[in-house]
Amino acid sequence: MRADPNNDPATLTPAQKDTLRKHAKEQTPRHIALMNNLMKSGDSFEEAHKKASKLKK
Repeated sequence: MRADPNNDPATLTPAQKDTLRKHAKEQTPRHIALMNNLMKSGDSFEEAHKKASKLKK
């Protein structure tokens, strides 16, 4: 799930925001903030989650 190329690439789609909001219930604020930034940079949810999880350790 990538940001919509027709819009500002730094804007998450409503689906991405919803997925991240649900995920936030299980993760730290730092993890979610990092994922949010990665997703705004173009990473998918899965890519951002893997990167954020690796840095958390």
